Amino acid sequence: MIVLKEGTTLTPETVRAHVKSRIADYKVPKRVDFVAELPRNQSGKLLKRELRAERTQDANGASSRQGDAGVSGTEGGGAASSPVAAEASESGAGTGATEDHA
Repeated sequence: MIVLKEGTTLTPETVRAHVKSRIADYKVPKRVDFVAELPRNQSGKLLKRELRAERTQDANGASSRQGDAGVSGTEGGGAASSPVAAEASESGAGTGATEDHA
């Protein structure tokens, strides 16, 4: 997943070509996703489980779409659109309350 800087343009093909020129063919990603921002928790750590969940949802929906080439747009891919982030902001997460996620 790639977060583009403001005003820059990049295509999945460009990314793959760049990576392919520097690493072995089998390490080149099959899929390149562009997102508006990466989901992070209150202390700024990356929420990998949300990235995996979004990717799983995209993969399940991609089989019904044609011509997508495995590329996600930049709309709605951020932490603000995730149910966990919305729930955390509503419940006042980060105020010292702990929650057991076992």
